[in-house]
Amino acid sequence: GASYQIDLVDPTSNMPSAIACPTTTFCVVVDQEGNAYVFHGSGWSPPEQITSDTGLTGPGDLQDVSCASAAWCVAVGYQNSTFVYSSGKWSEGPNYPGQGEMASISCPIVDFCAAVDGFDGAMTFDGSSWSGYTQPLGGANIASFVAVSCTGSDFCAALGVTTTNPETSLYRSGTWGPPVIIGPNPYPDSVVGSGNYPSSVSCATPTFCVAVDWLGQAFAFDGSSWSAHTVDENSLNTVSCPSSGLCVAGDGNGDELTLTGGAWSAPAQVDSNGQIGEISCPSVQLCFALDPDGEVVVSK
Repeated sequence: GASYQIDLVDPTSNMPSAIACPTTTFCVVVDQEGNAYVFHGSGWSPPEQITSDTGLTGPGDLQDVSCASAAWCVAVGYQNSTFVYSSGKWSEGPNYPGQGEMASISCPIVDFCAAVDGFDGAMTFDGSSWSGYTQPLGGANIASFVAVSCTGSDFCAALGVTTTNPETSLYRSGTWGPPVIIGPNPYPDSVVGSGNYPSSVSCATPTFCVAVDWLGQAFAFDGSSWSAHTVDENSLNTVSCPSSGLCVAGDGNGDELTLTGGAWSAPAQVDSNGQIGEISCPSVQLCFALDPDGEVVVSK
């Protein structure tokens, strides 16, 4: 059976926002006070302030982080800030374009990232500069991206919502495609108004992605189309797919669910303290799940 270990990473509970684990012995956690924490296989580092300013929803607020390897990561923060981790050190990068608050970043290889913001903006980063800013969902006030996942420099899936529909835009050969509705039914107005909509997407290959939402639905992509299934009575906050056909999702009850062999497992609680906010699985045998209390649950 699975075994679980809980590590307290952020003891001051500075509202951790994201985790990225490119290997089984390296992870980065960032929080909303501008701190980064690094795992090197046997323990977590003390917090390192990588932003020049602090304050929730201010310049020090780090929104997301992604790592191509144990030697290269990129974190994005509030007010267009970018920070690059290279050879063990953080440095400030160029400001990203757009309207000021990044929702998600994915860096599958060194010197390539794709990122999306909460105002329908999508863009790429080559390690030194941002380019290609566009608004694939149409640029309307009702359009918003929430997550992006890339398998390489030639394929990404961005997840968002317009009006009451969960939608994706696929990045292929340097171009973001038109929005595609992935759910069979629109969200009720009351659900969208409460912020309950798509939450996370993870792609293992260009022909296998899974997205999840706060209604407990999982959406699977086979390279050409999406299919939707309700798999949890709780909100699904995050998903990570380390290989084609295998994913682990985390929900608002501290549970993990596993997709294997085309079927989802029943929810199994791994964190009794509350919800799982982010999950990163560098292999099919190991996942790191981050909760709002600054704890990381290691599932083996």
